[in-house]
This record gives sequence, structure tokens and C-alpha cells, in this order.
Amino acid sequence: MAIKCVAARVQILLLLCLAPLPSHKCDDINPTTPQPPPCPEVLSVGIPEDEYRLEDDGDLVHRDRTYPVGSHWHDGNWTRGCVCHVAPKPCLRKCCAPGEILSTSLSRLDPCQPNDAGGAQDELKLDPQRTSSSMRHQLTSRPSIHDWFTLFKPSSQVCAEKFVFMDLNPDKYPEDAHVLHENGSLYMESTGLLGAERFCVDRQMARTGLTVIVCLEQTVPEEETSTAVRIGYVLSVPFLAVTFLVYAIIPELRNIYGKTLMCYVFALLSAYSTIFATNFVEFSTVCHILGEFAYTFTYRVCTRMIDCVFC
Repeated sequence: MAIKCVAARVQILLLLCLAPLPSHKCDDINPTTPQPPPCPEVLSVGIPEDEYRLEDDGDLVHRDRTYPVGSHWHDGNWTRGCVCHVAPKPCLRKCCAPGEILSTSLSRLDPCQPNDAGGAQDELKLDPQRTSSSMRHQLTSRPSIHDWFTLFKPSSQVCAEKFVFMDLNPDKYPEDAHVLHENGSLYMESTGLLGAERFCVDRQMARTGLTVIVCLEQTVPEEETSTAVRIGYVLSVPFLAVTFLVYAIIPELRNIYGKTLMCYVFALLSAYSTIFATNFVEFSTVCHILGEFAYTFTYRVCTRMIDCVFC
């Protein structure tokens, strides 16, 4: 009898030891699993550790703002707060810090410069042609952008690395036409609605009104393909130059057909050279100039090709 009891106890112990452990969710096993931030980083501000107070209920108090639970998070040595979650009005990003405006060159890394006009930067008036119809009827009594939106300058760059940095100039380029909505979103026909994290507004040197900078998604080409294209440009340029020189030096080749071919080769040579040069400049005035030249020479290539066909 005693032997049977011992055997039964051994069986029970074996069953308990070999039984599978109850399954747990990952967040139960590891409560420190990083969670996604409650808002995009570009719509938040960094708060130094010694400048805020954490309440018992989890609210974070920084200066005159209170960030409730779910509106702030810890990121390394900084605590970040979601400004748009606590702003009294729809928020817009300001491209530059107080006392600065956008420069004419618009370098991606440092697009701002000191504002020599002083308080003129605060006079940010909305353009009726660039606002929605619901706002347009009230701009007479509420012309300032501060009447509609809460402006803030985030502590991060204007555009993340994965986005293309581009300023809109609808007066010069019709495709840059845009409409600012009352909820703080921006509409462009080519992109649709853009949230506040995808654009910023500010004054710009030598331009009137507001300048809008948008962050557009870019499709990065395969590195191998991009490298092959650059190599193709480099190899094509010297051969095109030799062809042009041969036709320019030999008098017998400088007839109407030869001159037409020389124009075609020169346009192709210039187009390849400017397109290749754009790979080594950032988005700035120089890039704009090179782009204009590349477009012009490429257009001339097409027209000269037609001339060659019908000669």
C-alpha cells in the first residue's frame, strides 16, 4: 500500500514538472517592450529632465503646459511632449526658431537665418487664395495665422532624411498650388492631404507672404541602378565631346547636316553633364539652376533629334 502511494506521488510530480507552462503575451513577459510614440517626433518638443514635474496621476507639467498620460514619452536623455495633443487650436509647424526666417538658399541642414526685420516675423498673415473656402470668408476679421493655429518650432529637422525637402512657389510653378485647411492640413493636387508633420510654414527672405515647405516621400532607386546610370553618364560625356570636336575641326563635315548633328551632340553633352552634376549638390539654389539647365538641354535634344530625322 505504501509503495502504491509513493508511486502515485511520483506520477503526480512528473505530471506537474512536464506540464507545459501557461502561455503569456510578450508584453506580460517583458513589460519594458518599447511602444510606438503617441505622436510623430516632428510634432513634439524635447523637454529637459530638470524642467518638468511629473504628477502622481502621470501627467507631465512643463512651464505653462500639462501633458496628460498618452501625450508624452521618454526618448533617451530627453522626454518629449506632443504639442498638438494639448494645443488649444490646430497646430502648425514653424520652420524656423523665434528671431529667424527662411533664407533664400534654403539649405536642407540649415534653412534659416537671423531675421534683420525684427518683429516683422510675427506678422504671419494668411493668403486668401491659399486657404479653404470656410476660412476665406473670415479672414477679414481673423487675418493672422495665430488666429487660427498654434505655431511651434520642433527641436528636430524640418524634414526627416527619408523625405524630399521642397519649398512651394505657386506664383512661379502652378503645380505647387496648395490650400491650407482649418484643421491644420494642407492639400495639394499631386499629393492629396498632408498632415502637420509633413510641412511647415514661415516667412522667407525676399518673398512676400508665407512660404510653405513640404516633405514629400521619395522613391530611392536601387544603388546598383543608380551607380550604373552615373557610370553611363561619365562614359558618354567624353565620347560626345570627341564627336563634337571632330565635326567642329573638319571643314568637310560642317555642312547643314553636320551643324545639326553638332547642335544635337552639344545639347546631349550638356544635358548629361548637368544631370550628373545634380548628384553632388543638395537641394538649394544651385540645384534649381542645374535643374533648369538640364531641362533646357534635354528639350533641345528632342528638337534637334526631330531636325535630324527630317533633314
